[in-house]
Amino acid sequence: MNIKKPFIRSPKSYLYCNPTLSKIANRLKSNIVLSQTTGQRFDFAKHQLKQSAVSVLIELAHNKQANVILTQRQHSLRSHPGQFSFPGGKFDELVDQSLAQTASRETKEEIGLEVTPETAIKINTFYTLSGYKIEPYVNFITPPYQTKINTDEVHQIIKVPLAYLCQPWQFTKIRIKKNNARLTVYAFSYQGALVWGATAGILVDLASRLSNNPTGFIQAIPEF
Repeated sequence: MNIKKPFIRSPKSYLYCNPTLSKIANRLKSNIVLSQTTGQRFDFAKHQLKQSAVSVLIELAHNKQANVILTQRQHSLRSHPGQFSFPGGKFDELVDQSLAQTASRETKEEIGLEVTPETAIKINTFYTLSGYKIEPYVNFITPPYQTKINTDEVHQIIKVPLAYLCQPWQFTKIRIKKNNARLTVYAFSYQGALVWGATAGILVDLASRLSNNPTGFIQAIPEF
């Protein structure tokens, strides 16, 4: 997919500056409820959604930029090979007591990082047309830390600056129609990595929460 991005001079009011731990946490806990523009909502009884959870990891280093941690799925995987995503996976009722624990367990399995389910901040649920209900949980990590990639599942880890994601013109909005349902899909590229679908949609929700104008942030994203 080639994303053609028009040049848009964006208002500074959409920028979120000085992203310290306390300020980010307060914004994410502020109970911002936006219309479901980043995913497709389904009828549970009709579609039997698959429960899943992901870890949205924000790296915070003293006097340095904040970064969001993404993984690239191994090219040999049957499902979404080579795509960029968050650490996470499907809820396992045999071992997981909660979806927050699902995100924590999968993060440990995929990249070797320990995150605490009890301190995670949940943001908006994301629904997909492929039948998944994804619960994103934000966790903060501070250096020094060590990752251990599970090479059966993960090809590489990339870091995307939070300041980059807080600029709505870095994203592209694509309208599609599938099975008589209309869906808005988001995408962006960073240093040659194309991120789209649920991962980009969750990041739109995250970035809009951190902006001074959440609704305006989403409206400012250019349409392809």
